[in-house]
Amino acid sequence: MAPHDLVEIKDLNVSYEEAKQPVLHGLNLSLSKGETTLLLGPSGSGKSTLMYTLNGLYPEELDGKLTGERLYRERPYESFNPGELSRGIGVVFQEPESQFCMLTVEDEVAFGLENLDTPPDVIAEKVDRALGLVGLSDVKEATITSLSGGMKQKLALACVLAMEPELIILDEPTSLLDPHSRQAFVETVISLQQEKGLGLLIIEHNLDEWLAYVDRCLLMNRNGKLFYDGPLAQGFHEHYETIKKEGIWMPHLFRTAYQLMQQGVINDRKAFPLELEAISRHIPHGFFKGKIPLSSAMPHLSLENVSYKHIIHPVTSTIHKGEWVAIVGANGAGKTTLSLLLAGLMIPSGGTITLNGNCLEDYRSESLWQEVGYVFQSPEHQFVADTVFEEVAFGLRLQERPESEVEERTEVMLEHYGLTAHKDRHPYTLSQGQKRRLSIATMMVENQGLLVLDEPTFGQDEHSAQEIIALLQQRQQEGATLVMVTHDMELVDQHADRALVMENGSLAFDGSPEELWEKGEHWLTHHQLQPPFRVRLEQAAKKGADTIESARA
Repeated sequence: MAPHDLVEIKDLNVSYEEAKQPVLHGLNLSLSKGETTLLLGPSGSGKSTLMYTLNGLYPEELDGKLTGERLYRERPYESFNPGELSRGIGVVFQEPESQFCMLTVEDEVAFGLENLDTPPDVIAEKVDRALGLVGLSDVKEATITSLSGGMKQKLALACVLAMEPELIILDEPTSLLDPHSRQAFVETVISLQQEKGLGLLIIEHNLDEWLAYVDRCLLMNRNGKLFYDGPLAQGFHEHYETIKKEGIWMPHLFRTAYQLMQQGVINDRKAFPLELEAISRHIPHGFFKGKIPLSSAMPHLSLENVSYKHIIHPVTSTIHKGEWVAIVGANGAGKTTLSLLLAGLMIPSGGTITLNGNCLEDYRSESLWQEVGYVFQSPEHQFVADTVFEEVAFGLRLQERPESEVEERTEVMLEHYGLTAHKDRHPYTLSQGQKRRLSIATMMVENQGLLVLDEPTFGQDEHSAQEIIALLQQRQQEGATLVMVTHDMELVDQHADRALVMENGSLAFDGSPEELWEKGEHWLTHHQLQPPFRVRLEQAAKKGADTIESARA
């Protein structure tokens, strides 16, 4: 091992009992103190398996086989006692709820420290510091169940930070955070890393915020093999087509620069501009295409002074047939609660919701689910069957469809969502990205007219996300109404007809995405939002043009 190496992996192979092929193939890599490493790969490529292997959970918790050598500070993993490695290697899991075991925020952060026999006064100090670092000091005494998904993700990081590890592994750390919190989260992690000299391994799809800080990039293919280990920019230059083929998310700057190169605007591939201002100087007029609205003027779902306990304050709005509506806003603003009300999964404390002109509360449950489909933020919340195939078929069988139709439609949906090879597996054994695709497939197979989705592209590689969006677009073109909760401003900009901005349980904005971006930087920042890449690039180009014009004058 090199002097600064914390972890070294040699010829690592991992396979599961039920899988025909190994998940990880012949991996060799090292992770160093003070280094920021980005791990990229398509959904199901073995990224999470590698994470579990690095922090010592595998092979003890593995129904399968692991071969190869793993060293932490030159000591074999097998020489450490259970739980000992977690002091040096901390993990923030993709699904934060999976690592919580206490009732309140304060007790959860203190839990790991108590297991290390840390003195009470030191525990109190470390808990306060960790919560302060992630912006959760105000909810110190709150129950964990009362937190939004994004706040739970911050809590998971606080728990790890309190242990003061040498290496932190972050699995999709910003996927449930609003844009402003995402940037603040990245800056917090990097500041702490620079202060403590931590090693960071980041498994991520939201790349733009990390670009300025990444020292190194690891690229994996869908067969669980490492095909690149080196500087990020060089990796994207040398393997652009492979990255695109594998469906790995690409930073917007690289994608735009590559498109400009294909159009002959940029001639030297090695001269990719890596800053927004630099690339904005190359943007031709009409480079970005606008979205054509598909909604009608016919109301589909109407809210009249709808409220829910202390969480949602009176909201009035109308969603039209065929409309694609995005619900956005800061973490904890009430987005998920509003979506549950829209789908009839929660009953309003006040006001009225009407679906197709009828009161939503008057629908019997079986008739409501023929009209409305819902995808939960946590896919596991809706799984009821023992295999992937039976999960998709479940709703069709409830409708007493002919078995031949059930099998045919189920096979089609599995193919659409890349799940055919996993149809005999239990849903809980899938990767997080595969679970998300399964949860959407179980809803889409029933052809409801109103689809409500909470973070539909969460945990997806680029190829899978595009497949999901394409299928949602098809449903919209067929007349379905789509409502999605999302933190992805690119998704809002490219596909939504309207945006609803929630602020502390109230509706702060109801209008088109273009009208939303025109609210200005100050307003957007106040609501924890930011313009999409297209708008920021166009603003930078206009600013550059204005500067040139002023210089000429």
